[in-house]
This record gives sequence, C-alpha cells and structure tokens, in this order.
Amino acid sequence: MIGFKLTVLFLALLRTGLAQKLPNVTLPWGKWQAAPYAHDPKASIPSTGRTQMPNQPGFFHPRSHYGPACYQIQPKALSNPPGGSHSIQAPRDSLEQSEDCLFFDVYAPASAFDQNGNPIEKLPVIVWIYGGAYAFGSKDLGGGLPVYTAIFVAGNYRLGAFGWLAGSYMQDKGQPNAGLYGPAPLLDWVQKYVGQAGGDASQVSAWGESAGAGSVLHHLVREVSPGFKTFLAQSPAFEWSWDISPDGTLDTIYRNFSSHAKCGFRYEIECLRGARVEDLERANQQLFDVTASFTPSYVVSQASFDAFLLAFFPEPSLGSLLRYGGDFRACVGELIRDSTFACNTRQLFDAFPSVSYMMRYALPADGLAVNATDVIATFMNGYDDAYHMLRAKNIGIFEAALYAGVLATAIKTEYQSYLSSFAVSGNPNTASTGSIYWPVVHYMSSGFVSDQQNTKQTCGLGQEIAWMIRKIGKGSPGGGRVSNEGEPTDEQREGATVGKD
Repeated sequence: MIGFKLTVLFLALLRTGLAQKLPNVTLPWGKWQAAPYAHDPKASIPSTGRTQMPNQPGFFHPRSHYGPACYQIQPKALSNPPGGSHSIQAPRDSLEQSEDCLFFDVYAPASAFDQNGNPIEKLPVIVWIYGGAYAFGSKDLGGGLPVYTAIFVAGNYRLGAFGWLAGSYMQDKGQPNAGLYGPAPLLDWVQKYVGQAGGDASQVSAWGESAGAGSVLHHLVREVSPGFKTFLAQSPAFEWSWDISPDGTLDTIYRNFSSHAKCGFRYEIECLRGARVEDLERANQQLFDVTASFTPSYVVSQASFDAFLLAFFPEPSLGSLLRYGGDFRACVGELIRDSTFACNTRQLFDAFPSVSYMMRYALPADGLAVNATDVIATFMNGYDDAYHMLRAKNIGIFEAALYAGVLATAIKTEYQSYLSSFAVSGNPNTASTGSIYWPVVHYMSSGFVSDQQNTKQTCGLGQEIAWMIRKIGKGSPGGGRVSNEGEPTDEQREGATVGKD
C-alpha cells in the first residue's frame, strides 16, 4: 500500500450513522444535503455529450433525504464479486437508486461559521471519491470527522455499465467512461462555489480509495487543470483496457451488455436508450456475473491464458513478454495484481518523487487483511465504530473485538492526526500529535520499508508493455501502427521506474 503528499491514505466513512453525529449547519440559503452538481441525468448510455456543470450556485436547498445513489450491482448476488464477498462499500438492500443520481453532500465543522451561518475563515477542502470496484458505492459512504478540520465534499458518480461502457462504438455514439464525468464537474463546481460554504478553492485535495483513487489518477492527466492542489490515494486501482479498435474487446463488452438488456448482440444504442430500467439493471448485474473474478478460474492453460491476455493487450505477441512458469492461474493473478493495483502506486511515486509521503498499512493477522480494512482507522470515532466495521467485513467476533480495542487505544488518535495535518497544510507532520516524523520518501534513504510487490523489475514490465502498445497504435480507435519514434529512450525507461527496490 502507498500514501503520498500527492498520495497518502484516505478511505470512505462506512456508516451514514457517523455522519449524523456531525454538526448540522443551516445557512440562510439552505442545507447542504443532496445538492445536484450536474445536468443531464442520462449522461451514460443515452447521452452523446458530456455531463455539464451548473453555471449558478443556487443548488444548496433543503431536501428531505440525501438523494439517490447511482445504479449499481448487488455484490452479494454474485458468486465472486469484485471487491470481495463482504465489502463495506456494498449497497444496502434498501438503497434508493436512480440514473438521476449526480448529487453531492457537504460536511463542515460548526466552528467554522458564526451564528448567522456566515463563514468565519476559509478552510481547506477535501473532495472524496469513493471506491467500489467501479461497480458499486455511493457518496453516503463518505463523510467528514471532526478531527479533520476541513470542508468535506462527497459526490456520486456512475457505476458499472452505466458509467464505464467504452470502445470505438461508444466514442462515436455516446459518452465512454461516463463515470469520470461525475467527479470532474464536481471538482469544477468546488472551484467555483465552495467559497460560499466556507471552503478555500486554492486548497483542494482529491482523496480516494481503490476505484476512487483510480479516478483521482485519471484526473491527474485531464487536458485541463484537475481541480485540486494535492491528492491522497490508497490502492489506486483500474484495469487495463487498451483495445478500443472497432469490434475489439471493449466493443464486445458493449454488445454483451446490449444482449443482456434484450437489445441483441449488436450495435444499436437507441434500443438501450429506450430499454426498461429493470432490463438495464439486470443486464448490468449479469455483465459482472461473468466478468467479476479478479483471477478467473477458466485460465488453466497457455491457450486460455493467451485468450485472457487479449482482454488486456490488443496484440497477441505481447504475451511473449510474460513468464508463465507453468502455473497459469498464479501467473494471471500476479498479472492482475501488478497491472491493476500494485504498480499504480509505484508509478505515482515515479511521477512525484520529491514530494511524496508513502505508507504501508499492515495488519497483525492475514485474516484481518481484507480489502478496505484500513478505512477503519481513518474514520472511526471509537471502539464501537471499529468493531461494527470489522464485523461488516465478516471478521470473527473475537478477532473484531480484539483488533477494535487496539485501534481505539493505540492507533486512532495519532493516525488520524497525520491525516488531519495533511488536510490542513499538505504536510502530515505540521499539526500532528504523532510521535514519529513522517518524511518525504527518497529511494536512496534508509528507514523505509521495501515492498517486493512493486519493484522496478516488476513494474518496469508494465511500463514496457505500455510503450509497446503505444508503438503499435492500438490505443487509437482505428488501430493501425506508428513509427519507431514512439520508442522510449533508456533514460526515459529508467526515469519511469526509479524507486527503492
């Protein structure tokens, strides 16, 4: 795991009950609950244009609820769901869902406002992007804690097929990767209007975990400013999908979704636009029922491994770069681990080597080391919160009670103080009560943990593959090839893989 000044660690608040303990500030122009931040509620499948940000700030108005979540899968109904069988981010059965779902919530310390609801001083802003394997989750799983003296903003984004259909056909007829156009206008909104909520638009941090951190990573390469000054990302995750050529891998996923939605295995977006919501929801669930496993069980031979590689790499010859070793299931597991998770953190450090604070969150037993367990120390108010979150992860009663006690008495206060300090100053040490100084990482320095899962050798392979895919030109919608001018120099390769092995 990794953390930065531009990538530290920040995870979702898992129970809306915790958010209800925060002060409820009512301003002259309304409450900050369920404010819509983007027009065009059908920006995923039906729309041909991008989601637009409102051009006026008049969206702070009273509502009786927090607004619906975006349509998402039900992990409990899958045999091998993304994110594991017991994800805290998984939607509760009663969660209200809609395609008109681009709402956000704002949390702020009551001490930041006078009795008339006017801001006393400008506070730093945290924009939280939740995780959930790009398939489930909502803004209700995030919220501020009093220890984080900042304005906290959390918004929904589109999920599953509603947010991540892509490929040549979607580029022509719709909006590919519409899930990125939830956080993007929200960050733009923050830049324009967060001052009215007591926030400092020049001190914005984008924080995310897993899929949310992967979204942060993609916002770093926006053609315009990403909308934040610093970011914190834990386990940034996204699956390589290079093949956007006509009838390629991503087009096939689109047609599979179309088939599940009773529109046939074909390119007919108007059918999807007119389909019943129930059919689209069912198709979304079925799509993940087929593709959910991170290490698919059908990969048992070189032939099936080569077939699986085509989902990642649009050129069969790239498979020769990988060492099979005979155990194809283990090989595909390592391939996905490295390309989807581990090497993202190293490459972020490679991009920001002189300003990065890194961390590895360790647990005392393998049984506790399940996805997003480290969120507990970040957002817990006390023992009860930690215990219930651990139980939600299917941790045993005895183990949950024991570890919750350790978190509450020995970890929570100092750990959260580092993150609070980072939120306020961009430095985890400035206002921290922690007893250990947290330095910026330098790969030649001593005293840092060496992580063998994202070494130069391992992650250099992924960098090489990326350069090769760029060279063969399969990253463009029409395919084709480019000249050797795209080949990296030795210096470029070395600069892309620095760090402590």
